[in-house]
Amino acid sequence: MRGTLRASAAIVVTLGTCAAGIALGAGQPGPSAAAQPRPPTKRAVPRPRACPAPRVASAPWLDADRAEDHYDDRARHVAFDVIVNPGADAELRGKFAYGRSSHDMEAEWVVALLRTRACGPWLEVGRARTDGDGRATIRAPGVRLAAPGRHEFAFVVPADGSFALGSVWALRRGAEVVVFDIDGTLTTGDDEVIAELTVGSEPEMYEGANDLARAWASSGRQPVYVTGRPYFLQDSSRRWLEAHGFPPGPVRTTDQMSDSLTNREHVGRFKRDYLRDLLAPTGVVVAAAYGNALTDVCAYAEAGIPQARTFIIGQYAGAACDRSPVTQGVRTYPTHLVWAREHLLGRPRPTPAGPGRSTSR
Repeated sequence: MRGTLRASAAIVVTLGTCAAGIALGAGQPGPSAAAQPRPPTKRAVPRPRACPAPRVASAPWLDADRAEDHYDDRARHVAFDVIVNPGADAELRGKFAYGRSSHDMEAEWVVALLRTRACGPWLEVGRARTDGDGRATIRAPGVRLAAPGRHEFAFVVPADGSFALGSVWALRRGAEVVVFDIDGTLTTGDDEVIAELTVGSEPEMYEGANDLARAWASSGRQPVYVTGRPYFLQDSSRRWLEAHGFPPGPVRTTDQMSDSLTNREHVGRFKRDYLRDLLAPTGVVVAAAYGNALTDVCAYAEAGIPQARTFIIGQYAGAACDRSPVTQGVRTYPTHLVWAREHLLGRPRPTPAGPGRSTSR
């Protein structure tokens, strides 16, 4: 009890002293009080406005029984990035599935939405029913893609509101792109994607790979990421690139699981065909192409990319495809970036390096 009384008395004395000081200060402020600056007024910092998520009017499943059996798990939809010229129509393609076993969403409606500016409103450009493989294609009119740059699009499933995001990249003819493989080129090994699939480990990045990609982007060239990863790893690949500071760019995964087989007849052919289909119609120019495997070496050569602009890291650095000239070897990205700044990045068009293997670039 006495301890309580003493504590109470101490509180009363303390409060009384403070009150007296406040009263004295209010009546006649001393010189030290007058000299003290008034604390700055705190202003509320506005929160960044969240971009609206893609939404469409709800509609029932066309096959309710199948939906109940297979579509109540996590959506694993994919919207494939596409490159076109400004003002050209774009074919928006998507793959729709659910669950870890990837049950295809068959014969159901999907709606394609497009943004004409960053964080702008979503505009419907079409709708279609998926095929037996859970795929759909919708054409976006070129009038919506007149401005060069990135245009975000979305596929939305009206029955449950799930969606997938992709981008249309409108590049002018003559624009320069830089092609990057991912596994073993930006990551330290081809087998890291297997570890990502099986145990969920995050792939390790080659030192300086992101600095190199940023340097190319800062010079006005558009990075394009072309990987043999299967389509269902597209979103995780985008997240990995973003988390490691790579500049934004189209991410192109395989269409079919068989295309991911690591040989020339499968992943090599997929990359070759994609690059051929990209370069001829759009007229974009490859300033440089980076890879690590013989499949990259041959895919780039067969797509018409000069070996002087083909840079290979790892055990196949400087390798050739069949009787083609040898590619340019890369020992490390930091040393290669020093060389590239002097010979490539500061020029409007890359100057081809001389023939022969070079592991100092």
